[in-house]
Amino acid sequence: MPVSNKERGARFRARIRADPAAREERLAKRRDRYKQRTQAGQHDHPSVTELTASAVEKKREQWRLNQRRRRERKRQVEAVMNLTPLSEDSFEEPPQVARPEPSQPSSPLGPSQPSSLPRPSVSAQPSSPWEGPLSSSTPDKASCGSKNKNSSHRSENRTRKLREEIEELRKQLLREKRRADAFRKKVQRLNREKHKTVNEKNRPKVFRKGPERRRRRSVIEFLTRDENSRLLPGKKGTVTKNKVKGQRRVLTKSLRELHSE
Repeated sequence: MPVSNKERGARFRARIRADPAAREERLAKRRDRYKQRTQAGQHDHPSVTELTASAVEKKREQWRLNQRRRRERKRQVEAVMNLTPLSEDSFEEPPQVARPEPSQPSSPLGPSQPSSLPRPSVSAQPSSPWEGPLSSSTPDKASCGSKNKNSSHRSENRTRKLREEIEELRKQLLREKRRADAFRKKVQRLNREKHKTVNEKNRPKVFRKGPERRRRRSVIEFLTRDENSRLLPGKKGTVTKNKVKGQRRVLTKSLRELHSE
């Protein structure tokens, strides 16, 4: 399997760190290169005096943030170090008290018979501050039950409030929709009134349809006479109205003359 450049560089750095002489030589070369760049005026990080006022303020703010983070990490490390138990060598062993050997009475069962003398009781006090009965991290059932009840009660109240808000929003949306429909109908009615002709506005609403149709038919018959209009010869010169297709006609006289006739 081919080795990538990243792995090859990591192996090279590990080999340099393992050899103190090679590491010192590498650090000396880096210091020399840095001095050469500094003398040539090539700074990796320009000085604060070369920056503008806004850049200096940003840089100082970043420095303060970095210092705050470093102090926080240091406090965490110190807290962890203070909580770690001490080593076994730091404790002083209590003086050993010589215990008297219990006298074994002569028994016909032999030396394998256990002694009937009471054994010294082991002290319940822990020998170090890190020993002793550990308190359980699980809360007892009574506290658990009360907490669960309170949390369920709060969740029910929150759900009820959310439902009430959703219902109120639905009612507002319905009211706005009705208002928008009424406004749209009013605008359509105004547009129809605006585009009405003078004859449509002045025409009475109630009229007899029979005489009106007869007058219209008589006017159409008069205008379609050959002395008053002529047919268009084109094939596409047609018009369809009420599913009735007819050839277009062009008036040969003006409407004023035709009206007088």
